[in-house]
Amino acid sequence: MRQNTLCQACDETFFTDYLHPGISCPYCGAAVELIGFVAIRSCKRLASDSPCHVDKEGAKFVVQLFDISDEGIGIQTKDDLPVDAGDMVNVSIENPEVKSKARVVWIDISDTCLNRAGLKFC
Repeated sequence: MRQNTLCQACDETFFTDYLHPGISCPYCGAAVELIGFVAIRSCKRLASDSPCHVDKEGAKFVVQLFDISDEGIGIQTKDDLPVDAGDMVNVSIENPEVKSKARVVWIDISDTCLNRAGLKFC
């Protein structure tokens, strides 16, 4: 599992494998201590596989959650993700019932498996 990590020394972001703590920033070389996903979302994440309806400026698509918290969601799909980091979208989830605006924080596009993204509720 990868996460988008912020280097506290140089403020650059990069993807890391959160299962391997104690890495160095590829930009400045500073030691970066990873604590799972807590650095990105400060509250507890709950695993979920509920469908999530996403609307980006009238373009609608359905993805699957992989986690949810009070601050945001992780989504995944085998299809293309027609969003970019920084995009604002509307999300609608049935279980648990959530309708919110969200900002795309990170995207992980894979050639071989699931495309994933992290969204923060606004």
